Amino acid sequence: MPAPDHSPQIPIPDAQRCIQLSPALLTRLKKITPATLKVYIYLCSQNHGARFSASIQKIAAATGFRDRAVKDALKQLDEERLIERTAGRGSQPNQYFTPLPAQKPTAPTPAAEPVNPIPASKSAGDESLPPTPQQPKPTIQELIADRYRPVNNRELAEIQKLYREEAVLRQRLESLVRRDEGVAADGPLALFLAVLNPFGTGQRQ
Repeated sequence: MPAPDHSPQIPIPDAQRCIQLSPALLTRLKKITPATLKVYIYLCSQNHGARFSASIQKIAAATGFRDRAVKDALKQLDEERLIERTAGRGSQPNQYFTPLPAQKPTAPTPAAEPVNPIPASKSAGDESLPPTPQQPKPTIQELIADRYRPVNNRELAEIQKLYREEAVLRQRLESLVRRDEGVAADGPLALFLAVLNPFGTGQRQ
């Protein structure tokens, strides 16, 4: 028997902790800088449906940028209307909000009428029907292409650097499939990596 695998498993964040990015970001990727993108992702991680306070120093500490770079990023996000910013009173920090489009209510699915099952005919000597073959699982490359676009060997290697185990990477990709999230095919690989690993918890080799 093979030895049990005692390598640590990274828990996948539940839906309430996942970061939601506005679809409007995809139309502005060519305009904003990498620093602006990183600041925007951090602000989205702090957005829980209400305005929140965050000082320049706090954002700088979380993103690793200097105060000047954070201010420039916030200015660009404000100009692109990706965030709403309210000046704080006195010594209080500014308040931020990352607006998301309203979700359209889904129409209830009509109940299906019951159908009487038709008994399957059996041939002589055939006591049971063969089991239905299971569909093979999609490959890692197919999952990436479904949530982003087909990638070459170099890009695939860069994605796999975030994880030591293929099973963990598969769980992250399947989680995006279940939430129907992904990145447009013309988006940069860095954005896909940020959406795939929003909290920076990937296992680097």
